[in-house]
Amino acid sequence: MKTDKTKDIIQKREMVWTCHTPRLIEEIVNCAIPRNMGILFQPLNIFKNYLAAIADRAAQINDPILNDIMCKMVLYEEADPYSKEYNPEKLRKVEDLARKERSKSNENSDR
Repeated sequence: MKTDKTKDIIQKREMVWTCHTPRLIEEIVNCAIPRNMGILFQPLNIFKNYLAAIADRAAQINDPILNDIMCKMVLYEEADPYSKEYNPEKLRKVEDLARKERSKSNENSDR
């Protein structure tokens, strides 16, 4: 039986999902597409290039919530655990800033 404290902890936690987008695309291209479906290779590479351009622009805009999304999609090198630039400390800072910005937005929308 769960205690009230356990229920509070469960209610306060939020599910956080990440998607290593570059590896997902690579996996689709290299493994999931049958060899006779090579026609999808080029569109997926174009899509990958668009995502890189979006990540560059998001970094220029420097919006906390957008940065958090980019990190969850692993479109920033600092969010890529396979990169030498991986920085979990910076990742936590981005998540904290986004959380604060979201709560600020929620407060403003309640008014």
